[in-house]
Amino acid sequence: MAEGSAPESTSTSRQKSCNTCVKAKRGCDKRHPICSRCEEKRISCIYAKRTYNEAFQSGFDLNSIESDLYWAGSTAPSSSVNFVDEIPPGSATSARLDTTHLPPLDASFINPLFLTFAENRFTSAGDMQPSNSAGGQLSRQQEKEQALSMFDYAQMADLCVYDPNTKVHFIVQTLKGYPCTFAKDSHTPWMHRYLYKDQMPSSIRSCFTVSALYTNMTSSNKTSVFRVLCQSMNELKQQPLSNTPQEKLAKAQALFLYQIICLFDGDPTLRSNADRDMPLLQGWLHELCKIRENLESPESLNSVDMRGDPNPPRSWEWWMFTESVRRTIVIAYAFLGLWSIMCKDYDATFFDVWKYPHRWTISRPLWEAPSSFDFFLIWRNKAYPIIENFDFESFLKTGISDDVDDFSKVLMVTYMGLDETKLWLMDKNAVF
Repeated sequence: MAEGSAPESTSTSRQKSCNTCVKAKRGCDKRHPICSRCEEKRISCIYAKRTYNEAFQSGFDLNSIESDLYWAGSTAPSSSVNFVDEIPPGSATSARLDTTHLPPLDASFINPLFLTFAENRFTSAGDMQPSNSAGGQLSRQQEKEQALSMFDYAQMADLCVYDPNTKVHFIVQTLKGYPCTFAKDSHTPWMHRYLYKDQMPSSIRSCFTVSALYTNMTSSNKTSVFRVLCQSMNELKQQPLSNTPQEKLAKAQALFLYQIICLFDGDPTLRSNADRDMPLLQGWLHELCKIRENLESPESLNSVDMRGDPNPPRSWEWWMFTESVRRTIVIAYAFLGLWSIMCKDYDATFFDVWKYPHRWTISRPLWEAPSSFDFFLIWRNKAYPIIENFDFESFLKTGISDDVDDFSKVLMVTYMGLDETKLWLMDKNAVF
């Protein structure tokens, strides 16, 4: 049996150490997604699968939920920047990507590394060089064996992307559906339905037009739709610097929707445009972080009702704006990380953002309140849990299914898996 294979007897045990350390009878520091010993030896690090009840009691392990998606030896780059409440000014950097050598978008680029965003533990770029247990360079034969191991997992990844029962498929399909949702409903799970009720910025008007055209695109009008799309994107990028917070949010949301269309449509020209504009989207998200009103840390919330600041927001309109900012930042940064992995670029700048606390409110009643009166009534009578990045552990133990909306659902699937999310909702007598 290979050193990294999982013993059958541990598949439903309470084992916390990885299978490799258990088999070797060595101490394991239980670091995710790869423990220090396995990383040093450059071998597969697999944690035993646990039952739903065990995972529910001790928190969910992304690496163990879908270990069949694991790519041996894959770790994400990192930075040494410490946790702070806000992104430091001027931290935006350009992605280093040669788009002339990019192959067409296909499933083989979906690396399960995206599914471990929330762990917030990355190795530095210098640590990614192959080395043996003695700290020296691996031999050419060992490097070849590692490359073959990566190749062997490629076909499995293809199946996982196209398999509707996997979380990779669900995440990609959810992202692809946002332009259509915007065209049909005039809002998205991260853009509040009343956000632009009184005044719709020109960037959002143009994006709505493009989304509607793209949703109803046919083979006959495809050329015209693409022409309008490219023209709208160019106009958006040529607009002067935004002066108001609402304009900054509108431009970032419009560019995000454009990037989704360009990346997932399948047209090579649009894909090239998307690759080129990803650093721009990242820069605009950094600007949003500067105007964001971040929430209190979940650790500081009341353990009984998980209630945040007891003082209500200054207005309903202010809350829907600030919550839209928070949600846009989280989902768009997740999109950037997915794109980086699809390109096999692994630029640390697209992953380092998860070293910072990005908090948002998981409360369907608050998000879907139809009026200011209903909003403040709900605020006074109901708890509103706070989620930091992808950490749902506390919410899964004490939360209720009524708080789970479409936005939180896709992040829950990212955190714990598709079947696990369905099972949690079913236990709460709710439908996925």
